[in-house]
Amino acid sequence: MKTLTCYLILLCLIFLMLPVNAQQHYLGIVGGLNISDFKLVNDAGVERAVDAQNLFGIGGVAGFSLGKNLYLHTEPLYLAKGGIAKADEYSNVDVEIKSSVLEVPVFLKFAFGENNRFHVMAGPSFGFNLSSKATFEQSGLTFEADMDDLMKTPDLAVAAGFGFSIPLGQLRFCLDGRYTYGLFDVLEDGVLEFKSGKIGVTTDTEGGKVFSRGFQFMAGMAFPLGGE
Repeated sequence: MKTLTCYLILLCLIFLMLPVNAQQHYLGIVGGLNISDFKLVNDAGVERAVDAQNLFGIGGVAGFSLGKNLYLHTEPLYLAKGGIAKADEYSNVDVEIKSSVLEVPVFLKFAFGENNRFHVMAGPSFGFNLSSKATFEQSGLTFEADMDDLMKTPDLAVAAGFGFSIPLGQLRFCLDGRYTYGLFDVLEDGVLEFKSGKIGVTTDTEGGKVFSRGFQFMAGMAFPLGGE
């Protein structure tokens, strides 16, 4: 939580240092689809197959003009992340992992085309784990484990994407897509304790690695804070 607080304070200071009379600052809301999965490597160094999940994200958007057609663009998002690790030779069950994450991408965004309708963007994305759990089913029972103590936070990823916007009076309706890839393993070594009622099963995560990744497709509305 201290890391998150420091980061948000730093972000606010950056915004406050931008020229107050700069044109085309904007605020808005955004939400959409997160096609989420993760790269999972087991303790034998073998990558395990993972099925993606169609999840969601919602949050705010803020942009600040840095010059002609160039913006500092950020979207603090509540994102649902996860995936289903398929059974392999080391396990006979599919394990579903789901996380709630505060994701804060910070993009350089370049707008182009008539009335700046199109844009490309890229930059780092910081993820702060809010909650995580793993579940699997076996013999008609559902086993669940709390993963909060085993998830490293913050996570650092790189993201890039493109999109377009449509002027609607003073507002702009925006659509964009981006791909996010985690740079670092987010799984701590430890023991996961799965429980189903009074029945418990444990597994060791030592040597295992998890890297977050996913496609996000977002739609939103933005309104200007300054003149065009």
